[in-house]
Amino acid sequence: LICVLKSSHNPNWISQICFIPNVDKKDALAAVTVDGTLKLWLLQSTTHMREMRDLFEEKSKALGISQPLTLSSQATGIHTCCIALVVCGQSWELYDATEGRMKHLMTRQCEEGVKQWVGGELLSYNMLIAWSITGYGYLYQINSHILPGLKHTSKESSSTAGCILLGILTPTSPTPSPLSHSFASFLNQRWHII
Repeated sequence: LICVLKSSHNPNWISQICFIPNVDKKDALAAVTVDGTLKLWLLQSTTHMREMRDLFEEKSKALGISQPLTLSSQATGIHTCCIALVVCGQSWELYDATEGRMKHLMTRQCEEGVKQWVGGELLSYNMLIAWSITGYGYLYQINSHILPGLKHTSKESSSTAGCILLGILTPTSPTPSPLSHSFASFLNQRWHII
């Protein structure tokens, strides 16, 4: 045991946790609680954390979401900017996670005909996939004008949308749920992509 993550403000059960690089020149763990509160712990050296034993969060912020299902992050190649994806049942949201600020960038409600999201993943800094409860994958491209650290193209500047739905991946077999597999094995088994 290296250390115990503790919360001094609004402690609650952790729903999801992910790694965020380069927060105040340190790496961090970001977590979302079941009530939609973001927690951010700055990681010290292993020796320093063992000496501390209890590591308390540096930031606690209510995101105004309910029952988060997925939290993932993606950094640019040089780790100067980072985004975080939070998926809830009726929407997914993007945040600027650069330096742990968690500034809201956009919200996307369920597509027409989708009853509920069950998860999602950032595939790259400007692309994500959201999974519906029926096993369909919705592939989105995030427009560069909302992403921190990227310059937008003139083609995108006329668009007010934060993302574009590129396509819908249709499952080849009715079950299993995307939650029961790793992301790569799910893509391989359902769509023979990887």
